[in-house]
Order: sequence, then C-alpha cells, then structure tokens
Amino acid sequence: MRVIEKYSFELKSKVRLYELTDRVHLFLDGQGLSYRRFYYYLMNLIHSFVNNEPSVKKCPIPCVRAASACPALGSVAHYIPYNPQHDFEKYYFSNIIDSTDCTENDILPYLGRIERTYGIDKADLYYCDVDFFGRTTQCERDFSSAKGYCEKCNIPFDERIFLNDQLFGSMIRIHRSFSGSGMANSLYLSVDAYHDGEYHIAEGYCKAMAELLPEAKPRREQFVYLSDAEKEAIDKISAEEEELLSGCRGFLKSHIPGSDRQNMYPSNYNIAPVLKRLAKANGYDYTFIWNGVYSLKKRMPRGHFMKIITDSDPSHYDTSFTVFFEGLGFSHRLYDVMFTPHSQSELNECAETFFNTMREFEAAYLPVLNALYDETPEWFCGGATW
Repeated sequence: MRVIEKYSFELKSKVRLYELTDRVHLFLDGQGLSYRRFYYYLMNLIHSFVNNEPSVKKCPIPCVRAASACPALGSVAHYIPYNPQHDFEKYYFSNIIDSTDCTENDILPYLGRIERTYGIDKADLYYCDVDFFGRTTQCERDFSSAKGYCEKCNIPFDERIFLNDQLFGSMIRIHRSFSGSGMANSLYLSVDAYHDGEYHIAEGYCKAMAELLPEAKPRREQFVYLSDAEKEAIDKISAEEEELLSGCRGFLKSHIPGSDRQNMYPSNYNIAPVLKRLAKANGYDYTFIWNGVYSLKKRMPRGHFMKIITDSDPSHYDTSFTVFFEGLGFSHRLYDVMFTPHSQSELNECAETFFNTMREFEAAYLPVLNALYDETPEWFCGGATW
C-alpha cells in the first residue's frame, strides 16, 4: 500500500516559471532533500480541421518552435482526438513515456520563452523520487483515469490520455496553463507517507513549502494506492456484501425522492447556514470546498466515514446531495439526489427531509456497514481536506 499526501498551492499568475523552480530548489536544500528523476510535459492545442484540411499546414506549431530552439527536448508527439469532428489536435513533447537525455538545466534557459514566446498552452515540470523521510520510493504512473475515459468513450486504451496527470509518488510538480479560461499557476507537493507499516506525518514538509509560497493557502488531499492483494481482499468483501449495499441504495432512493431536471431559471436561497446547522446537529464536520460545493463527514466508531457532498451552483438551478460510505481502500457511492427548490423555505424543507432520512438510514444500516471491513486507521482523512 502507498499513501500519498498531496498539498496543492494555487498561485498568482504573475509568478514566473523560473521563480517556481528556484523555490523548489530552496525547499529541497532547506530540507536536506534530493530528487532522482526530472520529467517535463509541454503541450499546445492546434485547431484540427479548417475546411476539412488539417490546419497544421497553415499555421506554425508552438511545440515545433520550442523543440527547434532546444533540441534536447526530443521530438514532438502528435495526438489526434478519437472523435474526427473534434476541434483540436494535441502536440506535445515529454519524457514521461519515451525517455530523453534532457535535464532541468537544459530547459531552464528557455523558461521565459516557453511562457511568453512559443505559444505553449500548458507546461508541467516534475521533480520525482524525492527522498522524504530518508526514503526513496519511485514515482509510478496511474492509468485509471485514462482507462475509465477510454471505456466510457468505447475506444481502445491510449496511454497518452491525461498523460500530464498520471505521475504519482514522492515528487514536486510545477504546472502552468497559459491560455483561455483554464489559466492556472500551481505547485504540488506529493509525499509518500507510508513505509513498512508505519504512517509518517508529512505536515512539516507542507509548512516548509508554505513559507516559500506565502501567497498561497495549501489544500491537502490524500490518495491511497493498494497492492493487488489488498485490492482483491477489499473487492471480495464488497462482492459478498453487494446485497447489503443494494439495500442501502434502495432505502435511500425510496425515502428521498428528488427532481428529474433542473429549474432552468435562477432561484434565491442561501445553503451554507442550513448545512452548517444540520451538519452540527447530525454529527458531521462541515467544510466549504469551493463555490457552491460543500463536504460533510462523520467518522464511525471503526474509523470509516459517512460523507455527503453537496453541490449548489451559483444559479441555484438545483441543489444535489451525494452520499458515500468509505474507509481505507474502499468507497461506495450510495445515493445521488437532486432537489430544485425555488426559495429559502423550500430549500430548508428539502435539507430537513434529507437529513431526517439520513438519521433513519444510519440507525438501520450503519452498524452492519461499519463492521464489514477492517478498521480504518486514524490517519486516513477520508479524501480531500481544505
């Protein structure tokens, strides 16, 4: 089993790439750390078809310009979307799949031009296999998102899909997005925290990085990667108890009817005060995640969690509740329900109905659910925290 503590720092767009690489090295030097492997991913999108002709014949490709300036980056890879009517093709160079001799020192002189001159849409730099806690655990690739996407679209598996998000392990990642509504400037600190059956607290590394990035408040996420044997044991329990899980879903569905479609016009209500009150009354910890999204979590006696994600977008066309039961190595999505209140009083009524039913559900099912799996350790945080 691997447990990755990931801390995300969202930064102002004016922070330059070379400043971030400097801060990475200040952090490593200050903590007495080193990294073993350096990866990069530079990508741009080109309009695929203009009058059914590939537009690359009619316009320069930013990645080609960058590769010409810095040959160490290697050859440009070309990815054509599975849908021939897709508007864009993807051009990139990276050493994640095919290794090159390119080092960080080869790229550093070109960071300014990558940001301002070449027209690159996204840039990622990865400092991998960092020796946190005096241990070096090799970074790996997680193909689950790519496989899920290919299965959903009914296309052959393609390892290039979501390539820049596949690496996981002990590493520091710098991410820049330069164009459109997706402009972003982020630094991610990922720490392997579980070694030889012992969980190590990574908060000290987060604090050290936060001192170098005072403009950003870190967001913490926890990812657990099980071994094949551990997955098999969890899957066996889940399969054996499918009847119980189906009963849970059936109970919630029959007791909390929702709406089939949105209001399609704005409604006026404020959900946060209602959630805070009901969360406290029902023993849940309330967390605001981002605009309109809230997380409510309750830890069970054996360490597992009941988790409710509430999504109420700014237009208030709808408010949805999603119920999860989860612990170390498992997460069961038990129910999704959408309400379409028009006013504060209607929202209050929907929320009260939901939590009244949740109390009935917990009394009837949680004692049995809670006993299904081995105890979840105290260090497991139940997903993302803010």
